[in-house]
Amino acid sequence: MCGCGMATKVWTKLDRTYGRCPGNHARYINGHNRRISGSEYRIEDRGFSTPCWIWVRGHSGGGYAVNHNSKMHRVYYERANGPIPDGMAVHHLCHQPGCVNPEHLQALTMTDHVRTFSTTKLTVEGVAEIRNLLLLGESRSSIADSFGVTKGCIDQIAAGRNWTTPALV
Repeated sequence: MCGCGMATKVWTKLDRTYGRCPGNHARYINGHNRRISGSEYRIEDRGFSTPCWIWVRGHSGGGYAVNHNSKMHRVYYERANGPIPDGMAVHHLCHQPGCVNPEHLQALTMTDHVRTFSTTKLTVEGVAEIRNLLLLGESRSSIADSFGVTKGCIDQIAAGRNWTTPALV
């Protein structure tokens, strides 16, 4: 049995280089060597207000904590807060995808979750300011230039198709 508790495969061919004999079980599942530790995470200061709980077992390509195809930050969120509401995503407040500290996890709508990414140029406050400038009659092109976005982005905000609040006609 693997250190993670899963059953391992049985060798079918003799391989003396690695000590594999037909009929014997493999000692570990490939890639599970870090799963032997009794602790699932280690506590680390990653610059957030409280320490992160960094998952020490399996990780996805994006660095998310995984165990048997489950994203562990979602598991830890649900242990602390109950089921994740439909249409919501679990967001890492600490921006550490390997962190499973429930204090660092928050359920957000997918739209709000995407807005937290580092490539997002606008904030809720910035959009409110854009709406005020539109009401004052400022041109959409000049607003776009001052916020570093396209005129099309400003058009979407004014029409209520982006940053979902009532449209400005």
